Amino acid sequence: ARRAPPQRRPAPPPSGPPRDRLEWRGALVRSLPFWGVSAVFAGFRLATVLQLAGDRIQSGSFWHRLPGSLEILGRYVWVSLVPTHMQPYYSLPRPQSFLDTGPLLGLLAGVFLIILLVLSWRRASLAAFGAAWFLVTVIPSLDLVPVSFREMGLADRYLYLPSVGISLLLAQAIVLLMGPIAQAGWRPRKLLGWAAVVILLILYPWQLLRYAPVWRDNLTLYARMAEVAPRSPNPPLNLGLAHYRAGDFPRATAALERAVRLNPRQQRPRAILALLYVLQGRTADGFRLLEALASEGATDRDYYVARSTAHLFVGDVRQALAFAEEGARRFPEDAHLTELLGRALERAGRPAEAMGRYSRALTLSPGLYQAEEALGHLLARSGRPTEAAEHFLRSVEIRPDRPQPIRALALLFEAQDNRLMALRLWRQVLEMAPNGAAVREAAQHIRRLERDGAGVGLSPSEPRLPGGTGS
Repeated sequence: ARRAPPQRRPAPPPSGPPRDRLEWRGALVRSLPFWGVSAVFAGFRLATVLQLAGDRIQSGSFWHRLPGSLEILGRYVWVSLVPTHMQPYYSLPRPQSFLDTGPLLGLLAGVFLIILLVLSWRRASLAAFGAAWFLVTVIPSLDLVPVSFREMGLADRYLYLPSVGISLLLAQAIVLLMGPIAQAGWRPRKLLGWAAVVILLILYPWQLLRYAPVWRDNLTLYARMAEVAPRSPNPPLNLGLAHYRAGDFPRATAALERAVRLNPRQQRPRAILALLYVLQGRTADGFRLLEALASEGATDRDYYVARSTAHLFVGDVRQALAFAEEGARRFPEDAHLTELLGRALERAGRPAEAMGRYSRALTLSPGLYQAEEALGHLLARSGRPTEAAEHFLRSVEIRPDRPQPIRALALLFEAQDNRLMALRLWRQVLEMAPNGAAVREAAQHIRRLERDGAGVGLSPSEPRLPGGTGS
């Protein structure tokens, strides 16, 4: 009989940790730099928020904040799946009990995601990754740590990163529905999967097109905020600031008065409202409000900005300088207060010190076009036109929609008898002129320069400064 071949013995199992554990450890080690960067950013962000918001932050113990955090988790899950009631601003009271509806639903959502993560860890790794991604990235936005001056720090924009996890979960669910149709009973599920795809492709873009115009500009955004949160003082405050920056003082005043009515204790809207009163000729009302803030011990930077600007407006340079110096001492890294101190020093007849403050403001905030223009005017008056022109040009680069620095450049070139360049600049000013007085001034300079022959040989294709509409 032929001898049977010897049977191979099974190889002994490899010693050491399993392969999947080694892969997991390797992935963890590779991700450590990203966790480190995230921790540094979180610390920096928290410190910055606390510095900006100060005592406006709504604090409380961990257990006091946890019910609200659970409600936020539930709302985030719902908004990610069904984004039909998104808002640019939420004004919600913090729940006091874990048994309230919001915290209970949030707890159920969190437990469901954790169970899904555990059950799908080996069977559907993509679904597990999506659930883990959502939970890890949403935790910093659950208001467990006070980072918002609102009672509940809920915002749709915090879902930009976590929504990736929800998208993966939706994709995995659709893939499971649209399995092989050869098996019995799969055809209805595939039809259901296609129906889900069609609904998502219609619902999500439609909602995006309907909601995106809210973010078109600050005025539209803050008006919508005031509409959806009529009892919160922060949206009318932001709306008032937007109108103020746009130069619409009556609407800014109305919005800020509403903010003050909703929260009479908040100092910032009262300080800006006081300045608006002064700028509109209601000097007594404005300074009465500023004195009331001073009696309360106002220390907000907006108080010093409003107080110094109001005194400058009425010509009280000594008081304006005093409040600007005090504000700059309290907030040495604030570029706007530093620039305001430069203006007060300039009005007080101290141009050398004013130049130093304007330069310091530009170091703190290189995009401060007001400081660029102010420094350009001081340099021009001190007989340094080349340096002045550089600052005016930088102001134009920062804000190409403003004709003021182009006008200053036109006057500078005209004073240097560079009439060709001056004519081109005055024509650009004429295109951008905001009112009749500016139009008349530009037209007068253009007529005089053309009469002197400056327009000879001027080509429309010559280079222009940024801004204007062209001809």
